[in-house]
Amino acid sequence: MCYFMRVGVNREWMYERLEGNFLSPTFANKVDEFITYATTQDNVVIDRMMKCPCAKCRNIPYEDLETVKVQLYRFGFTPNYYRWVFHGENSASTSTERTSNPYRSMVLDAFRQESDLEDIEEEPLPSHKKFFDMLKAAEEPLYDGCKLSLLSAAARMANIKCEYNIPRRAIDGFASLMKDMCPDENKMAESFYKTKTLLKGGRYKTFRNNDNNSPHSVLTYFPICPRLQRLYATKSTVEQMRWHKDNPRDNRLMSHPSDGEAWKHLDKEYESFAAEFRNVRLGLCTDGFSPFGKTGKQYSCWPVILTPYNLPPGLCMKKPFMFLSLIISGPKSPKGNPDVFLQPLIEELKLLWEIGLPTYDISNKQNFQMKVALHTACSQDGPRRFLSHNHVFRKNKSAFRKDTVENSSPPPRLSGEEVWNRVSLLPKTTECIRNEGKRPEWYGILHHWTKQSVFWELPYWRKLLIHHNLDVMHIEKNVFDNVFHTIMDVKGKTKDDLKMSSNIGNPGKSVQEVEQEDDDVRSARFSIRK
Repeated sequence: MCYFMRVGVNREWMYERLEGNFLSPTFANKVDEFITYATTQDNVVIDRMMKCPCAKCRNIPYEDLETVKVQLYRFGFTPNYYRWVFHGENSASTSTERTSNPYRSMVLDAFRQESDLEDIEEEPLPSHKKFFDMLKAAEEPLYDGCKLSLLSAAARMANIKCEYNIPRRAIDGFASLMKDMCPDENKMAESFYKTKTLLKGGRYKTFRNNDNNSPHSVLTYFPICPRLQRLYATKSTVEQMRWHKDNPRDNRLMSHPSDGEAWKHLDKEYESFAAEFRNVRLGLCTDGFSPFGKTGKQYSCWPVILTPYNLPPGLCMKKPFMFLSLIISGPKSPKGNPDVFLQPLIEELKLLWEIGLPTYDISNKQNFQMKVALHTACSQDGPRRFLSHNHVFRKNKSAFRKDTVENSSPPPRLSGEEVWNRVSLLPKTTECIRNEGKRPEWYGILHHWTKQSVFWELPYWRKLLIHHNLDVMHIEKNVFDNVFHTIMDVKGKTKDDLKMSSNIGNPGKSVQEVEQEDDDVRSARFSIRK
């Protein structure tokens, strides 16, 4: 079947998805025609996948054809997508070859850039030209008449090397062979190392010692500066970064971090920083997890994630805006020394606060000096300290921290300067935070600090109203797990068992004593049993 889409063809059906409360048969038939048309176009479908044009995906991720159909049924088309430029149709100013180039689309997606910069009043900074260099590599053929671009060759070689675990020397030979097979005037690199420079290099560094190469795995760190710059260099996100300023809200409600006292307190302390509303405030969170699950090898891995709080509440915690800055690799937990691994991030944050970062704002096509502040950090804490001294949770050794009771009193509310005065003389690292013999002097009597946090190196940290927040994810997960395991009567995990009865319903009695008093112990009526 031959398809030819003319300019001006009626596509009102794209936004007439429902008839009453049901899916329109006309819409369903037209969606089938749309997918059939897209599959006949060059470079639109890759491995049975194409860009999903639904209102949720907005032509960014690739999905399989059946998923695209279901997503269109559920969410409809992205607004104003009357010209199918991402699915093989010509646009008024862009050729079919350019719009359907999957590697050009990959670059646009990676940098979250919707289109080229046009009508630029100022020349973009050299750091921003990397984006255009990669676009050029995506469109420039290996040689005249070749269908492969320089970027596509680099990407496919990297994929083959990783997928089949090919040694570097073998892939270098393969690259050299490809260069010899191409005509003389070709741009193919003769080694994999030169080819992969387009893909941002590797994760390991080589240290030289006495002219001998000695490879060492190093901390994997991803700088945040380029990613923050892209937020203002992209049309779709630059408006969102101004949301906290451009959207007035009810003063009686808190719907965004900018409504809170901590945000306003920083504005008062540093008026010059607050005067530039495009300056960025970041939130930081980290926690350990086992990448191999409970059944695999014991291994602890700690990712450190940053998110810009300038964004609307609905975007702050979305995956595209959760910036992985570094990974503290295992196999063991860093325990009292995670700050050693945070040094690269702290140095970058200090630079972003004291000097700033030249950034291109595409909305007004001008450069400005962007500064960044770490607004708060989320971590696990001991919430039992705030309970009454006779509360049963303080003595619980299994539901919170294993084999640990809480006898501490809640700490007094101190200002940043008061906290600094107490921690300034503490060590910056500690070997074991739970070893009584290695805890600082007067621990548990005058204070509960074991070391000086690396965040005190930030010039503004003493002025912040709130330094750390409780890890809401852990609180929500623990509550859900306990409720779910109790309702489903999961053996060993339910909170409605003899052990809990001995702790709560019969304080002071052991499990054995409770069993003797009630041999016929039944589950609660609200539990679901097989």
